[in-house]
Amino acid sequence: MQQLADMLKSRRESLNLSAREVARRAGLDTGVIIRLERAANPTPRLENLKAIGEVLGIPAADLYAAAHALPVGQLPSLRPYMRAKYRQLPDEAVAEVESFIEQLTRRHGSGPRPHQDEH
Repeated sequence: MQQLADMLKSRRESLNLSAREVARRAGLDTGVIIRLERAANPTPRLENLKAIGEVLGIPAADLYAAAHALPVGQLPSLRPYMRAKYRQLPDEAVAEVESFIEQLTRRHGSGPRPHQDEH
């Protein structure tokens, strides 16, 4: 849950939004946001994560993967997947894998279209 908490708080702060404003825009109680950012909610509701993701511009599948609650048929972006599957890898290694995948997809013209892996 700490990965999810860090992802939410970091993105919220990068957008210069308060927890209260995120909650307002997502139609949630401020306490929901605060508990998630403190990793104090071990079983977040998927609809809450989706609403928060829409406010913060984070794909729902990425949030579901970070919460270890990915619904069948949905795939996260590479970074949340790598963080969920290979928790001990340092950030530099994850960035290296992302860079390699980007090079391959450019060279071979493949890979998901934007938001293809979110539905």
